[in-house]
Amino acid sequence: MADYLFSSGLLHAFLDHKRQQLDQEILGFQRDYLLNASEEDLCTYLINKYKLETINVDVDKKEIVETRPIMAQRTSMWGDGQYHAQGQLIVLAVPFEGDPELFKYQPSSFLMRGVSACVKANELVLQYEVVDEDSQRVDNQITQDIKAIIQNTSAVTRDVSAYNQELLPRVPNAVAARKQTLLSQLTFVDSLKIPVRRRVGAPQTYVVPSVKRKPRIERPVVPSGVYKPEPTLPLEEYEHILSVAQNMAVMLERSPSTFAKLTEEEIRDHFLVQLNGHYEGQATGETFNHNGKTDILIRENGRNVFIAECKFWGGAKAFGGIIDQLLGYTSWRDTKTAIFIFNRNKDTSKVLDQIPDLVNAHPNYKRESPGWLDETRFRSVFHQQGDTNREFFLTVCVYDIPSC
Repeated sequence: MADYLFSSGLLHAFLDHKRQQLDQEILGFQRDYLLNASEEDLCTYLINKYKLETINVDVDKKEIVETRPIMAQRTSMWGDGQYHAQGQLIVLAVPFEGDPELFKYQPSSFLMRGVSACVKANELVLQYEVVDEDSQRVDNQITQDIKAIIQNTSAVTRDVSAYNQELLPRVPNAVAARKQTLLSQLTFVDSLKIPVRRRVGAPQTYVVPSVKRKPRIERPVVPSGVYKPEPTLPLEEYEHILSVAQNMAVMLERSPSTFAKLTEEEIRDHFLVQLNGHYEGQATGETFNHNGKTDILIRENGRNVFIAECKFWGGAKAFGGIIDQLLGYTSWRDTKTAIFIFNRNKDTSKVLDQIPDLVNAHPNYKRESPGWLDETRFRSVFHQQGDTNREFFLTVCVYDIPSC
Protein backbone atom coordinates (compact mmCIF):
# COMPACT_ATOMS: atom_id res chain seq x y z
CA MET A 1 0.00 0.00 0.00
CA ALA A 2 1.41 3.36 -1.04
CA ASP A 3 1.79 6.18 1.48
CA TYR A 4 3.39 9.57 1.39
CA LEU A 5 7.04 9.34 2.45
CA PHE A 6 8.35 11.22 5.51
CA SER A 7 4.82 12.15 6.61
CA SER A 8 3.96 9.96 9.64
CA GLY A 9 5.70 12.04 12.28
CA LEU A 10 8.80 14.02 13.18
CA LEU A 11 12.13 12.21 13.17
CA HIS A 12 13.42 14.03 16.25
CA ALA A 13 10.40 12.80 18.24
CA PHE A 14 11.05 9.22 17.08
CA LEU A 15 14.72 9.51 18.13
CA ASP A 16 13.75 10.97 21.51
CA HIS A 17 11.49 7.97 22.06
CA LYS A 18 14.41 5.64 21.29
CA ARG A 19 16.54 7.46 23.88
CA GLN A 20 13.78 7.07 26.47
CA GLN A 21 13.51 3.35 25.70
CA LEU A 22 17.26 3.01 26.20
CA ASP A 23 17.16 4.82 29.56
CA GLN A 24 14.23 2.69 30.71
CA GLU A 25 15.97 -0.55 29.76
CA ILE A 26 19.09 0.43 31.74
CA LEU A 27 16.96 1.36 34.75
CA GLY A 28 15.05 -1.91 34.38
CA PHE A 29 18.09 -4.20 34.64
CA GLN A 30 17.97 -6.18 37.87
CA ARG A 31 20.71 -5.19 40.28
CA ASP A 32 22.63 -8.46 40.41
CA TYR A 33 22.45 -8.88 36.63
CA LEU A 34 23.88 -5.42 35.98
CA LEU A 35 26.65 -5.69 38.59
CA ASN A 36 27.71 -9.17 37.50
CA ALA A 37 27.62 -8.48 33.75
CA SER A 38 30.63 -7.46 31.71
CA GLU A 39 30.16 -3.71 31.37
CA GLU A 40 31.83 -3.68 27.95
CA ASP A 41 29.62 -6.50 26.61
CA LEU A 42 26.48 -4.93 28.03
CA CYS A 43 27.28 -1.56 26.44
CA THR A 44 27.98 -3.25 23.11
CA TYR A 45 24.61 -5.02 23.28
CA LEU A 46 22.76 -1.77 24.05
CA ILE A 47 24.52 0.23 21.34
CA ASN A 48 23.83 -2.46 18.74
CA LYS A 49 20.20 -2.71 19.81
CA TYR A 50 19.41 1.01 19.77
CA LYS A 51 21.53 2.26 16.90
CA LEU A 52 19.70 2.73 13.60
CA GLU A 53 20.73 1.76 10.11
CA THR A 54 20.83 4.85 7.91
CA ILE A 55 19.07 4.62 4.55
CA ASN A 56 20.93 4.87 1.29
CA VAL A 57 18.87 5.05 -1.91
CA ASP A 58 20.63 3.78 -5.03
CA VAL A 59 18.87 5.81 -7.71
CA ASP A 60 21.33 4.67 -10.38
CA LYS A 61 19.80 1.20 -10.15
CA LYS A 62 16.16 2.25 -10.46
CA GLU A 63 14.20 0.26 -12.97
CA ILE A 64 10.72 -0.17 -14.38
CA VAL A 65 9.36 -3.44 -13.02
CA GLU A 66 5.90 -3.38 -14.59
CA THR A 67 3.77 -1.64 -17.21
CA ARG A 68 0.13 -2.35 -17.97
CA PRO A 69 -2.83 -0.72 -19.74
CA ILE A 70 -5.28 1.16 -17.54
CA MET A 71 -8.32 3.41 -17.78
CA ALA A 72 -7.20 6.52 -15.97
CA GLN A 73 -9.68 8.94 -14.42
CA ARG A 74 -9.17 12.53 -15.49
CA THR A 75 -10.84 15.87 -14.76
CA SER A 76 -12.14 17.91 -17.68
CA MET A 77 -10.00 20.90 -18.55
CA TRP A 78 -13.15 23.00 -18.17
CA GLY A 79 -13.65 21.70 -14.65
CA ASP A 80 -17.15 20.50 -15.40
CA GLY A 81 -16.71 16.81 -14.72
CA GLN A 82 -14.51 13.75 -14.89
CA TYR A 83 -13.88 11.23 -17.61
CA HIS A 84 -11.82 8.10 -18.22
CA ALA A 85 -9.00 7.90 -20.70
CA GLN A 86 -6.90 5.07 -21.97
CA GLY A 87 -3.35 5.03 -20.63
CA GLN A 88 -0.78 2.86 -18.99
CA LEU A 89 0.59 2.38 -15.48
CA ILE A 90 4.36 2.49 -15.01
CA VAL A 91 5.70 0.87 -11.82
CA LEU A 92 9.17 2.08 -10.85
CA ALA A 93 11.37 0.35 -8.23
CA VAL A 94 14.22 2.20 -6.50
CA PRO A 95 16.48 -0.05 -4.36
CA PHE A 96 17.77 1.10 -0.99
CA GLU A 97 19.70 -0.19 2.03
CA GLY A 98 18.94 0.53 5.66
CA ASP A 99 15.98 0.72 7.99
CA PRO A 100 12.74 1.08 5.98
CA GLU A 101 10.96 2.55 9.02
CA LEU A 102 12.95 5.77 8.62
CA PHE A 103 10.98 6.64 5.48
CA LYS A 104 8.05 7.43 7.78
CA TYR A 105 9.58 10.38 9.60
CA GLN A 106 10.26 13.96 8.59
CA PRO A 107 13.90 14.98 9.16
CA SER A 108 15.03 18.30 10.61
CA SER A 109 15.74 19.61 7.10
CA PHE A 110 12.91 18.70 4.75
CA LEU A 111 11.99 19.28 1.11
CA MET A 112 8.22 19.80 1.00
CA ARG A 113 7.19 17.57 -1.87
CA GLY A 114 4.63 14.81 -1.44
CA VAL A 115 6.06 11.60 -2.85
CA SER A 116 3.82 8.56 -2.62
CA ALA A 117 5.52 5.16 -2.55
CA CYS A 118 5.14 1.66 -1.23
CA VAL A 119 8.08 0.91 1.08
CA LYS A 120 9.20 -2.70 0.86
CA ALA A 121 12.10 -4.46 2.58
CA ASN A 122 14.75 -3.14 0.23
CA GLU A 123 13.09 -0.98 -2.39
CA LEU A 124 10.69 1.88 -2.93
CA VAL A 125 7.89 1.23 -5.42
CA LEU A 126 6.41 4.28 -7.17
CA GLN A 127 3.53 4.29 -9.66
CA TYR A 128 2.86 6.73 -12.50
CA GLU A 129 -0.13 6.97 -14.83
CA VAL A 130 0.65 7.99 -18.41
CA VAL A 131 -2.22 9.29 -20.58
CA ASP A 132 -2.11 10.76 -24.11
CA GLU A 133 1.60 9.90 -24.29
CA ASP A 134 2.45 12.81 -21.97
CA SER A 135 5.90 11.25 -21.41
CA GLN A 136 7.63 14.58 -20.77
CA ARG A 137 5.33 15.37 -17.85
CA VAL A 138 5.86 11.95 -16.30
CA ASP A 139 9.61 12.11 -16.87
CA ASN A 140 9.72 15.47 -15.08
CA GLN A 141 7.58 14.10 -12.26
CA ILE A 142 9.92 11.11 -11.79
CA THR A 143 12.96 13.40 -11.79
CA GLN A 144 11.46 15.69 -9.16
CA ASP A 145 10.31 12.77 -7.00
CA ILE A 146 13.77 11.18 -7.09
CA LYS A 147 15.36 14.52 -6.24
CA ALA A 148 13.06 14.90 -3.23
CA ILE A 149 13.77 11.35 -2.06
CA ILE A 150 17.53 11.88 -2.31
CA GLN A 151 17.45 15.20 -0.48
CA ASN A 152 15.18 13.98 2.31
CA THR A 153 17.01 10.68 2.84
CA SER A 154 20.28 12.61 3.07
CA ALA A 155 18.74 14.75 5.80
CA VAL A 156 17.49 11.61 7.58
CA THR A 157 20.99 10.15 7.39
CA ARG A 158 22.49 13.26 8.99
CA ASP A 159 19.99 13.16 11.87
CA VAL A 160 20.35 9.42 12.42
CA SER A 161 24.15 9.49 12.19
CA ALA A 162 24.23 12.18 14.88
CA TYR A 163 21.94 10.02 17.04
CA ASN A 164 24.14 6.94 16.51
CA GLN A 165 27.26 8.92 17.37
CA GLU A 166 25.60 10.20 20.53
CA LEU A 167 25.01 6.60 21.68
CA LEU A 168 28.75 5.90 21.95
CA PRO A 169 29.26 8.03 25.09
CA ARG A 170 25.62 8.00 26.23
CA VAL A 171 25.36 4.23 26.79
CA PRO A 172 28.57 3.67 28.82
CA ASN A 173 27.90 6.80 30.87
CA ALA A 174 24.35 5.71 31.68
CA VAL A 175 25.42 2.14 32.53
CA ALA A 176 28.30 3.37 34.70
CA ALA A 177 26.02 5.82 36.51
CA ARG A 178 23.44 3.11 37.16
CA LYS A 179 26.10 0.72 38.45
CA GLN A 180 27.54 3.41 40.72
CA THR A 181 24.09 4.08 42.18
CA LEU A 182 23.57 0.39 42.88
CA LEU A 183 27.03 0.02 44.41
CA SER A 184 26.42 3.02 46.65
CA GLN A 185 23.17 1.44 47.80
CA LEU A 186 24.95 -1.83 48.60
CA THR A 187 27.68 0.01 50.47
CA PHE A 188 25.09 1.79 52.57
CA VAL A 189 23.32 -1.48 53.42
CA ASP A 190 26.63 -3.11 54.37
CA SER A 191 27.47 -0.15 56.63
CA LEU A 192 24.35 -0.87 58.72
CA LYS A 193 25.96 -4.14 59.91
CA ILE A 194 22.55 -5.82 59.90
CA PRO A 195 22.12 -9.26 58.26
CA VAL A 196 20.15 -9.17 55.04
CA ARG A 197 17.51 -11.86 54.61
CA ARG A 198 17.79 -13.41 51.18
CA ARG A 199 14.53 -14.00 49.37
CA VAL A 200 13.63 -17.61 48.69
CA GLY A 201 12.68 -18.31 45.11
CA ALA A 202 13.94 -14.96 43.82
CA PRO A 203 14.30 -14.79 40.05
CA GLN A 204 17.64 -16.25 39.01
CA THR A 205 17.40 -16.05 35.26
CA TYR A 206 16.95 -13.16 32.89
CA VAL A 207 14.94 -13.19 29.68
CA VAL A 208 16.82 -12.14 26.59
CA PRO A 209 14.78 -9.34 24.97
CA SER A 210 13.63 -9.95 21.43
CA VAL A 211 14.57 -7.41 18.79
CA LYS A 212 12.55 -7.88 15.62
CA ARG A 213 14.79 -5.83 13.37
CA LYS A 214 18.05 -7.27 14.66
CA PRO A 215 17.41 -10.71 16.17
CA ARG A 216 21.14 -11.45 16.33
CA ILE A 217 21.57 -8.96 19.18
CA GLU A 218 21.41 -10.68 22.55
CA ARG A 219 21.86 -9.41 26.06
CA PRO A 220 25.00 -10.86 27.74
CA VAL A 221 24.22 -14.01 29.71
CA VAL A 222 25.20 -13.68 33.38
CA PRO A 223 25.42 -16.59 35.86
CA SER A 224 22.74 -16.41 38.54
CA GLY A 225 23.65 -15.24 42.02
CA VAL A 226 23.84 -12.20 44.23
CA TYR A 227 26.53 -9.68 43.36
CA LYS A 228 29.20 -9.31 46.04
CA PRO A 229 31.42 -6.23 45.75
CA GLU A 230 35.13 -6.88 46.13
CA PRO A 231 38.28 -4.71 46.18
CA THR A 232 40.20 -4.35 42.93
CA LEU A 233 43.66 -3.16 41.96
CA PRO A 234 43.33 0.34 40.44
CA LEU A 235 44.50 0.62 36.84
CA GLU A 236 47.15 3.19 37.78
CA GLU A 237 48.61 0.74 40.33
CA TYR A 238 48.68 -1.97 37.67
CA GLU A 239 50.59 0.34 35.37
CA HIS A 240 52.99 1.19 38.18
CA ILE A 241 53.80 -2.51 38.65
CA LEU A 242 54.48 -2.82 34.93
CA SER A 243 56.67 0.29 35.00
CA VAL A 244 58.76 -1.25 37.79
CA ALA A 245 59.22 -4.34 35.61
CA GLN A 246 60.09 -2.13 32.63
CA ASN A 247 62.79 -0.34 34.67
CA MET A 248 64.22 -3.72 35.64
CA ALA A 249 64.35 -4.70 31.98
CA VAL A 250 66.33 -1.55 31.22
CA MET A 251 68.87 -2.61 33.87
CA LEU A 252 69.20 -5.99 32.14
CA GLU A 253 69.94 -4.32 28.83
CA ARG A 254 72.51 -1.96 30.36
CA SER A 255 74.41 -4.70 32.21
CA PRO A 256 74.65 -7.57 29.69
CA SER A 257 77.61 -9.31 31.29
CA THR A 258 75.80 -9.55 34.65
CA PHE A 259 72.61 -11.17 33.33
CA ALA A 260 73.74 -13.10 30.25
CA LYS A 261 74.04 -16.48 32.00
CA LEU A 262 71.05 -16.22 34.35
CA THR A 263 68.20 -18.72 34.23
CA GLU A 264 64.50 -17.89 34.06
CA GLU A 265 64.16 -18.22 37.82
CA GLU A 266 67.22 -16.07 38.50
CA ILE A 267 65.99 -13.29 36.22
CA ARG A 268 62.56 -13.52 37.84
CA ASP A 269 64.15 -13.12 41.28
CA HIS A 270 65.66 -9.80 40.19
CA PHE A 271 62.18 -8.61 39.20
CA LEU A 272 60.89 -9.72 42.60
CA VAL A 273 63.55 -7.69 44.39
CA GLN A 274 62.42 -4.55 42.61
CA LEU A 275 58.71 -5.23 43.19
CA ASN A 276 59.20 -6.00 46.88
CA GLY A 277 60.92 -2.65 47.25
CA HIS A 278 57.62 -1.05 46.24
CA TYR A 279 55.16 -3.46 47.85
CA GLU A 280 56.76 -4.15 51.24
CA GLY A 281 57.65 -7.77 50.65
CA GLN A 282 54.26 -8.79 49.28
CA ALA A 283 55.65 -9.90 45.90
CA THR A 284 56.46 -13.60 45.95
CA GLY A 285 57.70 -16.15 43.41
CA GLU A 286 56.48 -19.68 42.69
CA THR A 287 53.43 -19.19 44.91
CA PHE A 288 50.58 -21.70 44.81
CA ASN A 289 47.54 -20.05 43.26
CA HIS A 290 44.33 -21.69 42.01
CA ASN A 291 45.54 -24.62 39.83
CA GLY A 292 49.32 -24.27 39.95
CA LYS A 293 52.35 -22.17 40.79
CA THR A 294 52.71 -18.78 39.21
CA ASP A 295 56.04 -16.96 38.80
CA ILE A 296 55.16 -13.58 40.35
CA LEU A 297 52.25 -12.95 42.69
CA ILE A 298 51.38 -9.79 44.63
CA ARG A 299 48.82 -10.07 47.43
CA GLU A 300 46.94 -7.29 49.16
CA ASN A 301 44.86 -7.97 52.27
CA GLY A 302 44.90 -11.70 51.61
CA ARG A 303 43.83 -11.65 47.98
CA ASN A 304 45.73 -11.75 44.71
CA VAL A 305 45.94 -8.41 42.93
CA PHE A 306 48.63 -9.18 40.35
CA ILE A 307 49.84 -12.38 38.68
CA ALA A 308 52.66 -12.71 36.13
CA GLU A 309 54.40 -15.50 34.27
CA CYS A 310 58.08 -15.18 33.23
CA LYS A 311 59.21 -17.19 30.20
CA PHE A 312 62.03 -17.26 27.68
CA TRP A 313 60.71 -16.93 24.12
CA GLY A 314 60.29 -20.42 22.72
CA GLY A 315 58.44 -19.71 19.51
CA ALA A 316 54.85 -19.09 18.44
CA LYS A 317 53.59 -22.58 19.31
CA ALA A 318 54.88 -22.35 22.87
CA PHE A 319 53.36 -18.91 23.44
CA GLY A 320 49.74 -20.19 23.43
CA GLY A 321 50.72 -22.63 26.14
CA ILE A 322 52.00 -19.77 28.29
CA ILE A 323 48.58 -18.10 28.17
CA ASP A 324 46.92 -21.40 29.04
CA GLN A 325 49.31 -21.81 31.95
CA LEU A 326 48.49 -18.33 33.23
CA LEU A 327 44.75 -19.07 32.94
CA GLY A 328 45.30 -22.16 35.05
CA TYR A 329 46.81 -20.02 37.78
CA THR A 330 44.19 -17.29 37.57
CA SER A 331 41.11 -17.55 39.76
CA TRP A 332 37.85 -15.71 39.14
CA ARG A 333 38.92 -12.93 41.53
CA ASP A 334 42.13 -12.04 39.65
CA THR A 335 41.77 -9.08 37.28
CA LYS A 336 45.35 -7.90 36.55
CA THR A 337 47.88 -10.24 34.93
CA ALA A 338 51.00 -10.13 32.78
CA ILE A 339 53.37 -12.31 30.78
CA PHE A 340 57.05 -11.29 30.77
CA ILE A 341 58.78 -12.70 27.68
CA PHE A 342 62.59 -12.81 27.88
CA ASN A 343 63.99 -12.93 24.37
CA ARG A 344 67.58 -13.98 23.81
CA ASN A 345 67.12 -14.22 20.05
CA LYS A 346 68.72 -11.53 17.95
CA ASP A 347 65.56 -10.75 15.98
CA THR A 348 63.36 -9.19 18.69
CA SER A 349 61.37 -7.29 16.04
CA LYS A 350 60.17 -10.57 14.57
CA VAL A 351 58.98 -11.71 17.99
CA LEU A 352 57.12 -8.44 18.52
CA ASP A 353 55.39 -8.76 15.15
CA GLN A 354 53.93 -12.13 16.15
CA ILE A 355 52.58 -11.25 19.60
CA PRO A 356 49.32 -9.40 18.66
CA ASP A 357 48.08 -12.17 16.33
CA LEU A 358 48.99 -14.89 18.83
CA VAL A 359 47.11 -13.09 21.62
CA ASN A 360 44.04 -12.42 19.46
CA ALA A 361 43.86 -16.06 18.37
CA HIS A 362 43.41 -17.36 21.91
CA PRO A 363 39.80 -18.54 22.61
CA ASN A 364 39.63 -16.52 25.86
CA TYR A 365 40.59 -13.25 24.12
CA LYS A 366 37.78 -10.66 24.14
CA ARG A 367 39.20 -7.40 22.86
CA GLU A 368 42.21 -5.11 22.73
CA SER A 369 42.55 -2.63 25.57
CA PRO A 370 42.86 0.80 23.89
CA GLY A 371 45.34 3.48 24.83
CA TRP A 372 48.16 1.14 25.75
CA LEU A 373 51.10 0.64 25.51
CA ASP A 374 54.18 0.81 23.29
CA GLU A 375 56.06 -1.26 20.73
CA THR A 376 57.20 -3.87 23.28
CA ARG A 377 54.09 -4.11 25.48
CA PHE A 378 50.59 -5.22 24.48
CA ARG A 379 47.44 -5.16 26.61
CA SER A 380 44.22 -7.11 26.02
CA VAL A 381 41.08 -8.08 27.90
CA PHE A 382 40.55 -11.82 28.47
CA HIS A 383 37.76 -13.73 30.17
CA GLN A 384 38.11 -16.40 32.81
CA GLN A 385 37.65 -20.04 31.95
CA GLY A 386 33.92 -20.81 31.74
CA ASP A 387 32.72 -17.27 32.52
CA THR A 388 32.75 -14.61 29.80
CA ASN A 389 31.62 -11.92 32.26
CA ARG A 390 34.65 -12.32 34.55
CA GLU A 391 37.23 -10.25 32.70
CA PHE A 392 40.89 -9.58 33.42
CA PHE A 393 43.68 -7.56 31.87
CA LEU A 394 46.59 -9.41 30.28
CA THR A 395 49.67 -7.39 29.37
CA VAL A 396 52.43 -9.07 27.37
CA CYS A 397 55.84 -7.45 27.85
CA VAL A 398 58.78 -8.47 25.64
CA TYR A 399 62.25 -7.84 27.07
CA ASP A 400 65.46 -8.17 25.07
CA ILE A 401 67.78 -10.21 27.31
CA PRO A 402 71.53 -10.39 26.62
CA SER A 403 72.90 -13.82 25.70
CA CYS A 404 76.24 -15.28 26.67
